[in-house]
Amino acid sequence: MTEELLSCPFCGKTDALRVVAASQEWDEDYFGPYPHSESWSVVCDASHPGGPGGCGAQAGASSKGSAAAIESWNTRSKE
Repeated sequence: MTEELLSCPFCGKTDALRVVAASQEWDEDYFGPYPHSESWSVVCDASHPGGPGGCGAQAGASSKGSAAAIESWNTRSKE
């Protein structure tokens, strides 16, 4: 069971949140093969026009998997 993401502490959105692997965001055509160890983070996605319209906040980077990134996101604050 995946832990539920708490709303963004900056804009309050929940429908714009995505858990992403760093390699998914990497532009292989431009930069070449992904050269790092995998890490995951939670993003309040502002990148898609007409989408849910998040604020762009990102946190919870973890090399221990998506569940650790979610836990980190859910325990952070605006400060």
